[in-house]
Amino acid sequence: FGGASTSDVLRHYALLLPPAKPRSIVIYVGENDLAAGANPDKVADDVLTLLRRLRADYPRAAIAFLSLKPSPIRWTLQPKMAAVNSILAEKAKAERFTYLDVGSVLLAPDGLPDASLFRPDGLHMNAQGYQRWTRLVDAWLDSVDPKRKRAGKAS
Repeated sequence: FGGASTSDVLRHYALLLPPAKPRSIVIYVGENDLAAGANPDKVADDVLTLLRRLRADYPRAAIAFLSLKPSPIRWTLQPKMAAVNSILAEKAKAERFTYLDVGSVLLAPDGLPDASLFRPDGLHMNAQGYQRWTRLVDAWLDSVDPKRKRAGKAS
């Protein structure tokens, strides 16, 4: 939910659980935590707590964590985002989730966030930015859910 931190998600976890057992789960959290002043180790620990709870509640679901994204307005946080991303990428196999690097597709050739992929606020992506994410997430969903691929991505 918009503006949430990982601790918000953990606090409201029971309310956020879907009634049906999902085949796949995609998680994007942590960026707001850093913006509020949390340190990278705390953010990574909280995200791992969330991922472990999801794994316990949905042992058969494929779970993906989307890397924290670079954005023009939060570029000063990039070293902290990179630290969180590094910790989570390293833990992915042992914790049984997939780490998807969605941030690199938002960078311009100069290595800075491509402002053309963001709304005027410099934080939220526009349709072009989400289209780049969607390609990566769709490819992952197709790889973990062959039924989805055969059904024309309708499920």
